[in-house]
Amino acid sequence: MAAAIDWAKTRPGVAADRVGTTGWCWGGSTVIQIAATQPAVKAAVAWYGPPARGYQTASGPVTGFDVAKDIKIPFLGLYGETDKNPSPEDAKKFIEMLKHHNQNVDMMIYPGAGHGFHADYRPSYNAAAAQDGWKRCVAWFKKSLA
Repeated sequence: MAAAIDWAKTRPGVAADRVGTTGWCWGGSTVIQIAATQPAVKAAVAWYGPPARGYQTASGPVTGFDVAKDIKIPFLGLYGETDKNPSPEDAKKFIEMLKHHNQNVDMMIYPGAGHGFHADYRPSYNAAAAQDGWKRCVAWFKKSLA
């Protein structure tokens, strides 16, 4: 990610001081790790990324719960009420952990939506949740990276 950010900063028209990251599922878990470890990133939106997913480091697996204390940037989490991974309980626990160290955190748990609610090619697609989530994501970046 650091290499991608460094490359993007060299591109014409890029505001190098306004880098945001977003991702879905495994990518949502990766967003958590990036938000905690990449100082160039200034805002993040995670879509149903399981905070319990471990990422291997030299000292062993590190989860989103482990790095919640290190996330100081604006962070938005978008989750589904019927999701099993992450469960709404895990999502709420993670967001509450973030709020202990960062007041610029928000979340939405979509009623009736499951995992992959934004993936329009899957049976789990939920048009209302997907559309609202996208609006929230774009608004979050507009506000946080202005």
